[in-house]
Amino acid sequence: PVQRGNWVTLSQVDTNLARLHRLSANPSQPLDAAQVSAVSEICGNLMRLRNVLEEERARFQGGVLQMRQKLTSAVQQSKRMSRTIIDVSEEAERKEERAGMLEQRLGQVLEMLEEANAGREGASKAGPPVTNGPF
Repeated sequence: PVQRGNWVTLSQVDTNLARLHRLSANPSQPLDAAQVSAVSEICGNLMRLRNVLEEERARFQGGVLQMRQKLTSAVQQSKRMSRTIIDVSEEAERKEERAGMLEQRLGQVLEMLEEANAGREGASKAGPPVTNGPF
């Protein structure tokens, strides 16, 4: 496991590789075989480290991309649900208004029926209807 103090960035690896190549290409003193071997080994280790860091970065970016996609999907679903809630609320308001209008109309019809019924009751108390004819 890597401890916090041992974190290495790609730019640090690249900087060290460039520095090592520059120093080994123009040494202040000629390098002996052991130094050349050590430089070669260090360069190889840095290149392997660089590859591991590249793979980890790619995996991390893939994870970030996947999380962004999931978040985008969740936001879209939330927007659809909000739209559905708004639509249902608006429909409920329209139905409530319609029910109020129907209730008002029903009240008017009931009043008319009551008035008509009261008129018939008044007419029946006054006696039988007057007819012009033999019956």
